[in-house]
Amino acid sequence: MTMEMFERQLMQSLQKKAGSSRRVSRQSIVKNNGVRVPALVVQAAEYRISPCIYTRDLYQLYLRGASVEELTDSIWRDLQEDGKEQMDFSFFADFQKVKDKLFCKVVNRERNEELLEDSPHEVWEDLAICFYYEWQQEPAAGSTVHIRKEHAKLWGVSEDEISVAAWENTLREKPARVSPLDQILQEMAGPGAEFPWEEELPLYHLSNMDNRQGAVCFLYPAIGEWLDSMVGGSFYVLPSSIHESILLPASYQVERKVLQDMVYSINRQELDPMEILSDSIYFYDSKEKKMSRLQTEEGGC
Repeated sequence: MTMEMFERQLMQSLQKKAGSSRRVSRQSIVKNNGVRVPALVVQAAEYRISPCIYTRDLYQLYLRGASVEELTDSIWRDLQEDGKEQMDFSFFADFQKVKDKLFCKVVNRERNEELLEDSPHEVWEDLAICFYYEWQQEPAAGSTVHIRKEHAKLWGVSEDEISVAAWENTLREKPARVSPLDQILQEMAGPGAEFPWEEELPLYHLSNMDNRQGAVCFLYPAIGEWLDSMVGGSFYVLPSSIHESILLPASYQVERKVLQDMVYSINRQELDPMEILSDSIYFYDSKEKKMSRLQTEEGGC
């Protein structure tokens, strides 16, 4: 059975389980960097926000032997147990009830042209700063909603008002964290792990405290001066995902092409396409007190 046939059968099975109380539809959800992810959306008239069921992993379970009926029962059970369908989302229509949980994130402009056409955003070099709402209470803690122009219209506010609220919240609730890269890797890998390159290059890891959507930290106001004092002068910013960046002091003279190739390699070999921020490298000049994008050198990736 093809993926498309599987989705149709699963949609019909879910619709039968839901009855007339909900409508199940197939959609192609546009994610970061224009990646489209197939999903089934279970929508009830009284809910403004509906659960999305991503079908690629379910199709793999089907290929490994799970029946459509078994997958339907599992999905339905999860929908009933996670409590999200019982949540009252009516508050989302009121900007005063939403504005304290709006935050900033950064995405690639070229890769997200379609998304940005419909999204309030600020432009910086080859990047765009967008905004999102984050639930911080169970059962939806950590879930997010990308803010679109339709939300500004619903709330009756300007895009500037959304930006101001999001920046205030981000700087207050998601402060930047900079640590030696080997310390972060040690936390992830556990005791005993060794990272010999750290003796040659003093790399630093930059993100927010929860390491989610933390790449925007290098664009925080006055962040360059603070990082200058931490790493000892001018530095390069190597975007390693939408969640984090790597900093390298400029005092360690590394050819720009080597840095370009490093970023390009990480993006192509280590990251999910949705996680990529940019193939560019950025530079903070401590004398000029300015962050900027470096032009790609001839022969670079």
